[in-house]
Amino acid sequence: MKYLLSVLAIVIMIGTSAQGEELTFRFRGTIHELDGEFSFFSGQPFEIIYSFENTTHDANPHDSESGSYRGAIKSGILTIFTGSESFSWVVEPDISHNIIEVKNLDTADSYLAGASVSGPDVGRKIPTYFLIGLMDKDATALSNDGLPSSLEIPSFDQHRIVQFTFIGARQSVYSTLGIITSGEAPISNSDSKGDSLIGDVGN
Repeated sequence: MKYLLSVLAIVIMIGTSAQGEELTFRFRGTIHELDGEFSFFSGQPFEIIYSFENTTHDANPHDSESGSYRGAIKSGILTIFTGSESFSWVVEPDISHNIIEVKNLDTADSYLAGASVSGPDVGRKIPTYFLIGLMDKDATALSNDGLPSSLEIPSFDQHRIVQFTFIGARQSVYSTLGIITSGEAPISNSDSKGDSLIGDVGN
């Protein structure tokens, strides 16, 4: 009986140590020009918050320069602000558009994070997907191809953008870019001390 209890305790300990932790990133910025029925989003501020599992397995384990973490994003919210109004949509973690890619190359470092979002239809304002793209041409922003525990926004000097995809009333697809102007450090979801600002850059 003691042996069984010891084995059970070891199994529980292994399971606990293998269980990862969800960290949270927050990005803020401004949307570029949009056409047609979504034109009123042009020049408006946005905020993207998402939580990801920091022990998600790399789909390219044999490539030491490129990490692909499918399904890493577990939750989140996209908010677009228009004057006195704001519109929010939640991340759909089970949709196929859910990935974080990290590249640590000799020529450049890059970080991509994308997810589908959904929510109540507010008129015809329906975003379906966002893709965050950060790149550092000096290849010094990232130390490896693993999921980063922090992102120093000013280190990504090549670009700091978000691509938004919208679907209109007649299933027309609209796309535009947004410029990331600030970011906040990831925090443990159990951390009660709040967020830590890591980067604030100009437009």
